Amino acid sequence: MNLLSLTDVSLTLGDTELFSNVTLGIDSGEHIGFIGPNGAGKSTLLSILTGKRLPDTGTQHRRSDLKIAYLPQIPEIPEAATVADLVFRSNDPKAALVRRYESLLEHYNEEKHEELTELQARMDHENAWNIENTYHSFLTELGIHDLSRRADTLSGGELRKADMARVLASGADLLLLDEPTNHLDLETVEWLEGWLKTGKRSYILVTHDRSFLDRSCDVILELEDRTLRKYPGNWSTYLAAKTKRLEEEEKAADKRTNILRREMEWASRQPRARATKDKKRLSRIEDLQDAPQADLQRMTEFSARGRRLGKKVLELVSVEKSRGGRKVIAPFSYSFKRGERIGVAGPNGAGKTTLLSLVSGLLSQDDGRIDAGVNTRFAVLDQSPLKADESLNVLEYMKKEADNVRNTAGELVDAGRWLERFGFPAAARRRKIRYVSGGERRRLQLIRLLMKEPNFLILDEPTNDLDLVTLGLLEQFLEEFEGCLLVVSHDRTFLEHIVDYFLILDGSGSVLGFSGSWSEYRETLKDNPGKRRISTTDAAKPARIPKKGLNFKEKKEMDDLMEDILLLEEELAELERFFSLPNPDPDELAAAGRRHDPLRKEIALKTAGWEDLAGRDE
Repeated sequence: MNLLSLTDVSLTLGDTELFSNVTLGIDSGEHIGFIGPNGAGKSTLLSILTGKRLPDTGTQHRRSDLKIAYLPQIPEIPEAATVADLVFRSNDPKAALVRRYESLLEHYNEEKHEELTELQARMDHENAWNIENTYHSFLTELGIHDLSRRADTLSGGELRKADMARVLASGADLLLLDEPTNHLDLETVEWLEGWLKTGKRSYILVTHDRSFLDRSCDVILELEDRTLRKYPGNWSTYLAAKTKRLEEEEKAADKRTNILRREMEWASRQPRARATKDKKRLSRIEDLQDAPQADLQRMTEFSARGRRLGKKVLELVSVEKSRGGRKVIAPFSYSFKRGERIGVAGPNGAGKTTLLSLVSGLLSQDDGRIDAGVNTRFAVLDQSPLKADESLNVLEYMKKEADNVRNTAGELVDAGRWLERFGFPAAARRRKIRYVSGGERRRLQLIRLLMKEPNFLILDEPTNDLDLVTLGLLEQFLEEFEGCLLVVSHDRTFLEHIVDYFLILDGSGSVLGFSGSWSEYRETLKDNPGKRRISTTDAAKPARIPKKGLNFKEKKEMDDLMEDILLLEEELAELERFFSLPNPDPDELAAAGRRHDPLRKEIALKTAGWEDLAGRDE
């Protein structure tokens, strides 16, 4: 059964056309993942589906009794609102009745007894007790217990959970979830994934969490180049389907290029007097030139030079930290080494951000000692939104940090070229910060951070709001980063690719160490939750686990070898054709003979190198 449909919908913001002629049908029971580059218009399209925004053109039709619940990226918090105000905020009259009842209980006294009795009678009449129980059940599942707490005192994760309880408990037919996993701990992400998979609600979720897409969705929507495409299947199925489409487009592009070359040659040979007789053919050339090319989204190397770390990186010795009378970090010792890539995990409120702040020096410890090496240079990406003068354009914002950055080859790259490398062409660099999307703002924070040439990166939820292309670039950079990395992330695919050791905070102040991937840790936890605890006086360091397969440089080397081999084989073929000529020039024949044997040996050597790399490319 169709719940909602869009027909020929288009929208332009400012001078940017976000999408055009979008036609979409959403059926009952569909579990849709919605992806696309930052700034493509995903959140804007969701706002059209909610009815909060009208398109420039096109129509929307929805089932007359359709109920939609929307989880925005950033919750709207009324001034002085409590958790109850946030959770029970709904257009549903029963939810409003429950909110009045909850509010009365919060401020109850004997004078309000009659009002309470009246509300209880209305709750009975409206059968609203079931709704109240549903909301409380979700809040309990998500670890939210105090409904009278001010919403503006909640952490990012707690606020996300409260807003999520509002949406999930609403009973809506269609859930629109914009980056639902942002700020959540990994355990809650897994809980949400399970709830969505087993539930009967239809939903559209905007996320760049690849594991979440793979396990929670049976349809992928992609908004790219102002066009919306729908792919049946989960993330893995989408990747296969898109790869096939791009390969077909690439073949078409190659064919189009060959036709265009011939047509251009024809046009250049024609006398001017015949031009008017062949307007159709010339028009065909223009059409070929304007035709879209296959978008392969080639990854540019995400690299900046980092300062070389010394022998001593950072030592924590019996470090402690308490907050609000609660021990957040119990006495904890650890010695960081160059090249370590460590993930920090634990439930919301366990102290992950506190640990990162202690390591970076942004927060002082209560007891213990923290010693950083003389060459250690920290760079911290926290969860706070980008803070910038909204009247600045993107390039001006970057130049506030530096006019140039030095890349891994030691070459100075100006801020404009640096931005272009990370997906900000000239037009985007001139855009005012106020018009930059949430994902683009996050990317700007990350790019500017790398301009500091750090050798110890501390990243708190770096994948929030990043599109899949930028995620790939970030992973490439971190795979090659020779410094030290400490990262908190809810993105399990990102962690599997990057992290090989975990510090696990359990909420009591204790820190556990685990060598391996997140999935391996979860399996181990089922059998022995206390396994491999780190000593609070001298953390034993496991040997670093080598990653399977090739890293980015090795893959590039393999690709370069193949290109060299193909060129050398072409040269060899030319030489052998030359040998077959009936009367070759004697000097040229001698030169070809001298080149022939070394050329064959060079091909054999490069082929052996390629085969060795290919054999390790798992």
